[in-house]
Amino acid sequence: MPAPIPALFDAHQDSVLSLAGTAYAAAQLQAWFEGRSPAIYEPELSEGRIWLAERAGRVLGFVGIEPL
Repeated sequence: MPAPIPALFDAHQDSVLSLAGTAYAAAQLQAWFEGRSPAIYEPELSEGRIWLAERAGRVLGFVGIEPL
């Protein structure tokens, strides 16, 4: 698994918990990543459908795209 994938998973979880915390119930937030692992990002990263913003090996942000 490439090095940024676990960091991407952590950044995604942090984003959901901090930005969606007031819009969803605690149970919904807990269920958001239930059964998921960092491996869910491997296909999208390898196909160029997720772009990362990194600095010194730290994931600062990401965006997912759908090709037209």
